[in-house]
Amino acid sequence: MAHDLKDGWPEHRHHHSEWAPAHGASRGRCDVVTQPRIISELLEIGLDDWVLLDHVVWLSTHGAIDPGTKRIVLEVLESLYSDGLMVPGDLGASGFEDWGPPSDGWVTRSEAELDRLGWRPMGAGFWLRLTTKGERVARRVAAGGDDEPG
Repeated sequence: MAHDLKDGWPEHRHHHSEWAPAHGASRGRCDVVTQPRIISELLEIGLDDWVLLDHVVWLSTHGAIDPGTKRIVLEVLESLYSDGLMVPGDLGASGFEDWGPPSDGWVTRSEAELDRLGWRPMGAGFWLRLTTKGERVARRVAAGGDDEPG
């Protein structure tokens, strides 16, 4: 599913400035970014560490913040939460502290946090961690067993 660049590496292995915005502007070298691809990338990032809110926003918008890309961010978060792949939380004294239930309020809370940050988290905001299911799916995707989660 990844689109090759001139050196053969997929877009997710390159610096953000080399990617095209999600809405298809010609700035970058790859102009097709799908929600499943964004989710796959976030899951792979999650194998190494907790995932910054910045990653979610960048992969979904590529810096082009508008109503359409905001919707994509929220749809990605909704999928991650409702599919049980990732859990939002904050960094606290004990490490990663999951947001409490009910999970059906997480998208609303996420949107409020993004609004507070002007949709440009710049290292601030909540984090995401893989669930057990998310780790299993991420390992399958990373191993090349499937380009998309699900």
